[in-house]
Amino acid sequence: MPAMAPARRGRRSRAKVAAARGPARRRWAVDAAPAAFGRMSSLQLESVRPRARKLYQASWEAFEEWASAQKLPIESEDDLETAMLDYFDCKYFDGVHSSLGGRLVCAACYLRPEVSRQRGARLARVRQALRGWCLRAPSQSRLPTPWEVVCLLADFFVRRG
Repeated sequence: MPAMAPARRGRRSRAKVAAARGPARRRWAVDAAPAAFGRMSSLQLESVRPRARKLYQASWEAFEEWASAQKLPIESEDDLETAMLDYFDCKYFDGVHSSLGGRLVCAACYLRPEVSRQRGARLARVRQALRGWCLRAPSQSRLPTPWEVVCLLADFFVRRG
C-alpha cells in the first residue's frame, strides 16, 4: 500500500500573515535635526537610534565647545585627531570615565563619515589613546580611593600599632 502524501497547507495572504503577527511595530521617527546634524540627509539621521543621536550630539557639542575655548581647529582630519588627543588627555586628568572618549569617537565617525574606520585606519592615534585610557582607568563599581587617603589611613594604623 502506497504511503499517503502529507496534507499541503495553502498559502496565506500577506494580510492574514500581518494580522496573525499582531499590530505593526512602531517605527521610530526622526525628530527635528539638531544643528550639528544639519548637513545630513534624513536616511543618514536614521542610521542610529534617537537616544544614541542625542548622546552623540551632547558629546560632540561638549568637544566643540572645549576645542573653541582652547582655540583648536577641528576642520581637517589631522586637526581633529590632534584636538581629540588633547581632549582625551584633559578629560583623563580631570578624572572623567573613559566612556566619554568612546562616545566621542562614535560621534565623530557618525558626524564625519570620512574619518570612520570603514574608510581605512582613520584616527588611529585617537583609538590607541582611547585604548590606553580604558586600560589605565578601567570601569569601577565604586569611586576610587585617592592615594593621599590611602597614605593617611596607613599612617593612622601605624601610629595605633
